[in-house]
Amino acid sequence: FSKVNSDGTIVTPDIDTPYTDEYLTVPPTSMSYAETLKNLGLAITKYTYTVDVDVANVIDAGSSNYFYFQLVFENGTSGVVLANQQLTADSFRQGYTESFTISTTQNYGNLTSIRVICDTTSSTSQVFDKLNIEKVTVSLPSNGGAKSWIMDKVGWIDINYQDDGVNTTVVDAKET
Repeated sequence: FSKVNSDGTIVTPDIDTPYTDEYLTVPPTSMSYAETLKNLGLAITKYTYTVDVDVANVIDAGSSNYFYFQLVFENGTSGVVLANQQLTADSFRQGYTESFTISTTQNYGNLTSIRVICDTTSSTSQVFDKLNIEKVTVSLPSNGGAKSWIMDKVGWIDINYQDDGVNTTVVDAKET
């Protein structure tokens, strides 16, 4: 349970007990205010995945709508990330590869799919503004290189896409 800051110092949780699975799974029955301020290490980033989205180079393939991405693994999921916050142009540009990162606090196994969610609630969402994704590549850098997964031929994602009552698109991943 340690992470190294950019200056090389190690960040560890502010707990007095040994690092066991029990301190994460057995919540205390009561806590003081000072105890609630402690960093239990639950949000320490362990893995950072790079997501490269290849936007098709056809007319109107890019989109300025907000798109959320979530990685789906064999044993869990990442958090949902608003990709636009990390993009250079704050939108997906036609013909460009747009990159952003998604971090997790633990290893959930191999990537099985990726979930793309189009924001339909924002006042700036445009109903006819669609996104055409050719390919999504997810990479996890490691000491021996990088492990990566590719989702080919994703296609058009629009604001009205419906999947079980939720505006999402799920694309299966293939390990490379």
